[in-house]
Amino acid sequence: MPEKVWQKIKLHAGETFYTKTGLSFSYHIRNDYIILENTNHTIPRKHIEEALLIQSDTVTAYSKFRGPSYLYSIMHDPRIV
Repeated sequence: MPEKVWQKIKLHAGETFYTKTGLSFSYHIRNDYIILENTNHTIPRKHIEEALLIQSDTVTAYSKFRGPSYLYSIMHDPRIV
């Protein structure tokens, strides 16, 4: 499952996503990192794999990761999961 999710994340790079509060953002992929376009945050692939284990609809559940609002938004977008 983690590989399928990572492939979907790569497939949708450059598209517009929205945080839970409505802030738009996009990203690109470099090596095993999501590079956010509108901030200096990078999200390693390892965080995606760990985030798949979270069963929560709150951003705070992702607070241990870099860019939790962005990670939450990617992980809850219908294009990805």
